Amino acid sequence: MSQNHSFFSQKIKELDTNVKAIEDFYKHLKKQICVDNKRLKGLENSVRQIVEESKELLTRPWKFAENITFDETTACGNLKTSADKTTLHCTPSGPQKQYPKQREEAAATILATQFFTSGCHYWEVEVKNLTGWTVGVVDQGWKKRRREEALGQDKSSWALQLDDGMLVAMHDDEIEILREQNHAERLGIFLDFSKGILRFFNVDTGCVLHTFFAKFKTAVYPAFSIKNEKTKVASLTLCKLVPTNDLQGEMDVTDMQIPL
Repeated sequence: MSQNHSFFSQKIKELDTNVKAIEDFYKHLKKQICVDNKRLKGLENSVRQIVEESKELLTRPWKFAENITFDETTACGNLKTSADKTTLHCTPSGPQKQYPKQREEAAATILATQFFTSGCHYWEVEVKNLTGWTVGVVDQGWKKRRREEALGQDKSSWALQLDDGMLVAMHDDEIEILREQNHAERLGIFLDFSKGILRFFNVDTGCVLHTFFAKFKTAVYPAFSIKNEKTKVASLTLCKLVPTNDLQGEMDVTDMQIPL
């Protein structure tokens, strides 16, 4: 009986020791977690501060950067959009129908789904490997008359165009030839609706290509045209500048110096 009592007493002491060790372990773990949480919180605050300070260093258009998509219901010619509505393809399927007042070399046109009635906005588009493209904005009136006129040929559209190596700014059928040493492969477009400013940048060099000063009275839509190639598919891509729910962490950022 005495031996059993001694045996159980020993086991109880061992259990007490184990329990004490476990308690000490959890106390240490809790303290460590608390320290780690403080470190993590400090890291989060540091990252947040860096982001806020970086905003001040970034060029102003980035403050207004947003993603836009193509509205395939506005497409004319041989245009097809990708599933995510960010890439435009123009297939060489023969001559395109010409609409009244369009030039012979008129391109296939499409509008963005988004439109703007106030504020500042900035978006980018890749135009590399294209022999001809037109990028700009149109107002509500142009959209209602859709496809009757090429971009830049009336008072309702403002556009920058590259055609056979010549870069021009167009509005109300007036053309201004621009002197740009390097043809842009990626364009930045900045719109200040209230001030009536529409500015185009060469993202690769940071140079301002052209600035329109207008009085926007109705909603304006980003607009795009691709020259119909005779032997190959021509493609134009809208750049993803802002992370979305489907693109967490994926941000298409290019270093650039853009003056406003």
